[in-house]
Amino acid sequence: WFWQDVRTRRILSYCVDDSENGDQIRQATLRMIKQYGIPKTILMDNTRAASDKQTTQQRKRGKRQTTGIKIDGMFDRLGIKVIRTLVFKGRGNGRAKPIERAFKRDSLPAYVDGDARLEAFFTGWSVTEKTEDYQFKKGVN
Repeated sequence: WFWQDVRTRRILSYCVDDSENGDQIRQATLRMIKQYGIPKTILMDNTRAASDKQTTQQRKRGKRQTTGIKIDGMFDRLGIKVIRTLVFKGRGNGRAKPIERAFKRDSLPAYVDGDARLEAFFTGWSVTEKTEDYQFKKGVN
């Protein structure tokens, strides 16, 4: 999960996990708040993990309805206004989101590829661009 400032396009914090989940979002949010403070408004994706009741208290997916104790979402408790990305008739434009633009050809991949620890792990932009000796390069089994 990545948090990005929309105006400057700077990556504020991130958390990487095996799969997208609410704990990952909360950890990335904690890192962002520790360094930059509490934001007034955030723009979030419409994924299942981002709709976690403990995070946003806006879970609309799923068939189970819970009755009993009301759980305030983390963003509600912090006073953060959550804006969801727009989906029109079940379809959304993933590339229109600011964070998705960070993963374009010359942005985040170029930054990651420049890290010496990740040397030789880049496989190209498509299968046809993968080098023939990729499996024999340093760090690859």
